[in-house]
Amino acid sequence: MGSSAAPSAAARAPPSREDQELADTLTERNRLEAGRYLEDLRSRLSLPTEIRLLVEDHVAVAMQQLAMDEKIDLVLLSAHGYSGGTRWPYGSLTTSFITYGNKPLLIVQDLPRQAIEPTAAELAAKEYGRH
Repeated sequence: MGSSAAPSAAARAPPSREDQELADTLTERNRLEAGRYLEDLRSRLSLPTEIRLLVEDHVAVAMQQLAMDEKIDLVLLSAHGYSGGTRWPYGSLTTSFITYGNKPLLIVQDLPRQAIEPTAAELAAKEYGRH
């Protein structure tokens, strides 16, 4: 039997004008909401702060580059972003900063302790650590 090459189903077509307009609308809506959220946070801090809103495809890379370029003294991160999953104590952006960043971090856990599922290490320590 011979083989035939079919076009890849994963091939992407460029976004249509309507797709791009929708993406731009959603990006702007999210940017405005993020600005309001950050202004609210800033109003609760007693330290001088600057807000920088980045719209990037690779947020962790862009934020780490900004921290290096601006010689940031301290990066303040919320432990969970939009997804707010409870299986791990930190979201992907915070984990990226912990793993690859080179700046001091202040991580604010935004979920109550009882809402976070224990890690495998915590479960093992609880089960075997007291024997």
